Amino acid sequence: MRLVLRLAIAIALAVLSTTALAQQQQHLTEFRPGGTYDPAVPRPDSVLGYAIGTHHTDYAGLERWLAALQRSDRVRVLRYGESVERRPLYLIVISSPANLARLEEVRAAMAKLADPRTTNDSEAQRIAASMPAVAWMNHANDGNESAAFESAIQTSYQLAAGTDSVTRRIIDQLVVIVNPAHNPESHERFVAWYNSAQVGAEGTADNNAIEHHAPWGMSTNNNHFQIDLNRDAFFGTQQETRAIVKAFGQWHPVVFVDHHGQTKNMFFPPPADAVNLNVTGNQTQWMDRYGSAIADAFDARGWSYYRRGRFDLFYAGFWDSWPTLNGSVGLTFETDAGGSKGLAWEREDGTILPLRDGIVRHHTGSMAVLRVTAEQKAQRLADFYAYRKSAIAEGEREAMKQVVLFAGNDPARAATLARTLAAQRIEVRRVDRPFTLQRAHGYFGGAAARREVPAGSYVVSMAQPQKRLARALLELEPAFTPEFLANERKKKERAELTGRRSRDGFYDATAWSLPLMFGVDAVWAEDAVPAGLSAPVADSIPTPAPAAPDGAARYGWLYDGTTLGGMRLTAQLLREGFNVAVATEPFSVQRRDFGRGAIVARTERNAATLRERIVALAAESGVALQSLEGARVERGADFGEDPIVELRRPRIAVVAGEPTDDRAFGATWFTLERRLGYPFTAIAIPQLLDARLADYDVIVLPHGAPSEWQEMLGEAGLARLRRWTQDGGTLVAMKGAAAMATREGVHWTSSTLKRQTANVRLFFDQPAGDSAALSRQMDLVRTAGAILRVKVDPEHFLGYGYSGDVGALVSSNYAFTISRDGANTAAFPEERSLRLAGWIWPEAQRALARTLYAWAEPAGRGQVILFADDPNFRAAQLSTLGMFFNAVILGPSFTR
Repeated sequence: MRLVLRLAIAIALAVLSTTALAQQQQHLTEFRPGGTYDPAVPRPDSVLGYAIGTHHTDYAGLERWLAALQRSDRVRVLRYGESVERRPLYLIVISSPANLARLEEVRAAMAKLADPRTTNDSEAQRIAASMPAVAWMNHANDGNESAAFESAIQTSYQLAAGTDSVTRRIIDQLVVIVNPAHNPESHERFVAWYNSAQVGAEGTADNNAIEHHAPWGMSTNNNHFQIDLNRDAFFGTQQETRAIVKAFGQWHPVVFVDHHGQTKNMFFPPPADAVNLNVTGNQTQWMDRYGSAIADAFDARGWSYYRRGRFDLFYAGFWDSWPTLNGSVGLTFETDAGGSKGLAWEREDGTILPLRDGIVRHHTGSMAVLRVTAEQKAQRLADFYAYRKSAIAEGEREAMKQVVLFAGNDPARAATLARTLAAQRIEVRRVDRPFTLQRAHGYFGGAAARREVPAGSYVVSMAQPQKRLARALLELEPAFTPEFLANERKKKERAELTGRRSRDGFYDATAWSLPLMFGVDAVWAEDAVPAGLSAPVADSIPTPAPAAPDGAARYGWLYDGTTLGGMRLTAQLLREGFNVAVATEPFSVQRRDFGRGAIVARTERNAATLRERIVALAAESGVALQSLEGARVERGADFGEDPIVELRRPRIAVVAGEPTDDRAFGATWFTLERRLGYPFTAIAIPQLLDARLADYDVIVLPHGAPSEWQEMLGEAGLARLRRWTQDGGTLVAMKGAAAMATREGVHWTSSTLKRQTANVRLFFDQPAGDSAALSRQMDLVRTAGAILRVKVDPEHFLGYGYSGDVGALVSSNYAFTISRDGANTAAFPEERSLRLAGWIWPEAQRALARTLYAWAEPAGRGQVILFADDPNFRAAQLSTLGMFFNAVILGPSFTR
């Protein structure tokens, strides 16, 4: 009897084992029909405990997979950085053992191709013929797009274990870099939420299920600071971005695939129009070639997909356009499954979309791209070299031969921009001796003119291998083709027939010129770059060290509080409990002139520790300190008079959670915590409505939908905030929150929103015809991220530090009329001089002329400060940082 029982158990186990093996084989076959694998390399399911796509993998699971994967002799796992929340950032390097044995030789060869000034054509041909190319698969840039993360595991397994001829050719001809988690914080937040809310082993396909509707902040594309890394490539504000930019420059991949989701069906290149005009025709041909190969693979399996569509290649900060502008061929994949659709999602036609479908499609597209690159490896390497070589030639012959960045009175700001460029391997040189430009063009318009370039400035020559990226970031504005703009005009006019707004083709910002965004005085010049400049400076360009203050400083210390370093120094001193004061009128002392916004720190008002701390903090921030021996000045008000205003130590709250836009909150968060180093309380509306508001001096309302702001605050909340401001509080409302302030039932400002009139006509009437008998009021047409000129009143505290026009990015359909009761501190000028860069419809330009950018409304003993757009745009717009600083740090000291 026991023998029979043992035999039955053995048979049952064999059946189960056979069934499990069959299921595993079925999973592998689904990913690669006919694929064969090295059994010595562990399968993902054997490491994770489930088949890919049947459960969301967390970061610990990924690290278990990476440890197991290294059993393959085709794999090396490298650590290239660390996320804000201290998660290691990994690259999986996969190639043949022979290629892995010469990785440093491969990297050196790619570096030679990347700089044709050190490599001749015959050597480039030899490298193209004899060396493998580098291909980069970038996953989970938007970490909540979960199919991308899971597909990194499957693709790395395929390349490490596959024994079929295609996989072998790929690893022989290529060194494949798989970045499994570009943005681990985004992914981990999403997975923690989804796995905790998932109902049923296979999830719930019902679109109303809680697992498809994560709370605010739990399912975003953004990193720890709620900054979108897929728009940070050239700004480099985030440490994850800086790490990947550095790693990219060490490998010089010739193709770069950025994996995303979720769309109606799988998207892959070629991209939609518009394409940045710094991208070459050869690169767009490669995109077509790759797209055709992917389409062939999808057609063979009967899958739906689309190309072109909405995803363009215009904004230079995406992780397809930025690699392309470096000479690679950047591709975006967007799949339909995963993310908020979870493990299962019911489509419109009732069919069920599983997460696994998206993973399979990502993987299939990756293998198609790698196969084409391996088959045409020599040509792809030759074209990469030609791209870099032709860039130098373009820089030598085109009118824009150099860009000069002037240190001016804020050397730290210019150094910050120079570092940002140098980190991207754009060659930046420091000027050691002055020279003169004969044909210099300013970024605020005007004819070419003579301009003196002092020592301490920075020069970016266009005659360099990174010319196309440098130009894309530094030119005044990128251009659209006439065909693209004509098509957009037709779509707009057609939509207005029915009183609606079309979804325009401006996918992202249409301007981002870094000198304007950073607020750095700069010119581009037609003059040839003078000989004898310094060698290119590294991305570790130090902020120019100020001279040590001399004198005993019996009375205290003085510095310019309006510079980039000065703002941070003031914030740090206040944070540490020191007392400082701000000058509200210009003055001269010790033969130096100071403007409004200068800061004085008095010894009589502070502990003895002030001396040590202010000197140390000033050195860290690059701020020049002036020692003061007494309170008298040579011109203006002495330091004991009323124009010297003591600053209160502001207690700041920033509203987080619904209805704030997560990225707008993140930009404010990063600005306060990292740029200024100043603490604040992030508070949700329910807690705000119950809190003792007297505990805060400043409450910041980031951008969000105006109607949702009003609804969530409710009449009671609006009334509480109104009483708080009347009692002396400073309320700062930005963009959509400022629009909320104009609404019926709120009226925190006497400014109103402009609207436009559109004629009602029949579809066959001409737009300019006079047959329309009716008209309707509509919201303004959207301005899609153009940089507009702003004029700032330097005598109002919001304008301290501004002596001329400034550029500010506008991305909205809001135009705020002049306030009847408030201080209209910053405003857009007349129509003809409004636009600095980017696309703006003529109708919007007329509407925005002579409207407000920043203003302050009195409210009892307090005030409401409003911004028409986000002054902290992407945590990168330094040109308007001063106005935000003045609002939240100085503002409470300028209430009544």
